[in-house]
Amino acid sequence: MDMSPAPDRLVWPVAAWPEIDQRLWRSGLDPGDGLDPTYAADLAQSTITNARKGYGRWLAVLAAAGELDPAVPPATRVTLARAKLYAKALRAHGNSNNSIHARFWGLRSALRVLQPDEDFGWLTGWLGRLPITLRDVEAFDSRVLAAWGHQLMQSALAHPRPMVRQTRYRNGLMIAILAARAPRLRALAAMRLGRQVTRGADGGWLLSFKPQDVKTERPVEYDAPESLLASIDRYVAIERQELLQGRQHDWLWVNRNGEKLGIRGIEGVIRRGSGEQFGRIFGPHRFRHSLATTAAYADPSNPGLAASVLAISEEVNAAHYNQARKDDAMRRFQTHIQNERARTARRVR
Repeated sequence: MDMSPAPDRLVWPVAAWPEIDQRLWRSGLDPGDGLDPTYAADLAQSTITNARKGYGRWLAVLAAAGELDPAVPPATRVTLARAKLYAKALRAHGNSNNSIHARFWGLRSALRVLQPDEDFGWLTGWLGRLPITLRDVEAFDSRVLAAWGHQLMQSALAHPRPMVRQTRYRNGLMIAILAARAPRLRALAAMRLGRQVTRGADGGWLLSFKPQDVKTERPVEYDAPESLLASIDRYVAIERQELLQGRQHDWLWVNRNGEKLGIRGIEGVIRRGSGEQFGRIFGPHRFRHSLATTAAYADPSNPGLAASVLAISEEVNAAHYNQARKDDAMRRFQTHIQNERARTARRVR
């Protein structure tokens, strides 16, 4: 019996994909033994779902155009001509620019799950020329978010219950890092001691993210803020060790069971905490909106400041900042946050 989907079906389910695609998809999602994590290991379930749908849409378009060869690997089918065909098909079905962006990012994510050793960066490189409609997003001042993180760490130290102290201190440090540098959720979850988190030559902490941890697929590296050095020292030496409960691994963020605190766990921490702190639930990505808004306020004469701190685009960084300017942007943004914290502390006293 022919199990192929109807020719006009917009999104093919996994069961209708070519056999080679199904096999690679299952392999890409297999967590294995955890010693050599796959690209998909740290993806949020929503990202995997969007990738699956995006790839199913891609296959449907290729099949409708007579361009789907089920006998070749997924990467072989991805050509510039077919990418243009895909974009035109999406537009013909009434997809907005925002939807086209989402479809291509979903396709790219799916291809990285299917064939992680291939380079698909060019698939989304052109999207910068396709303007999107920005949503109105409430952006908290990064100084407020930083104060939230520091307050959690301070209150943790006074709590009599060890588990509350350990997890609250961890959460506070995580929030303070998000407020200061706003790494993407995937990068935050990927932080490992000795890899992404290392000692700098000056004795401080260096935060480095590899291309696979960053949406632009370009490495990002910066010093941890001075205001957080002692906090990181303490967490690594005390709270993290206690949370490990004798286990041995290098993940920076540890859950109550001594295991890695992954993407879903981190997102849960932020969403629950934001609801309790502000009465409005938001996730880790809101810190990036907040940093961009706060950076613009801190130095309105430098439009590239937010791009520099967020490392959102190599092109934007090259246009506005060389490395020395990037380091200076980091210092000025952090000084802006620190000045507000000091002013608030004096007012409280």
